[in-house]
Amino acid sequence: NLKAVYIYFNNDAEAFAVRNAITIGDYLQATV
Repeated sequence: NLKAVYIYFNNDAEAFAVRNAITIGDYLQATV
């Protein structure tokens, strides 16, 4: 069983990392 996942988002000048983190969070909640 998977207990933890660590994801690193390298922030960039246009802040895509924040948007990508929100998107992956939405995907993960949809699969629970």
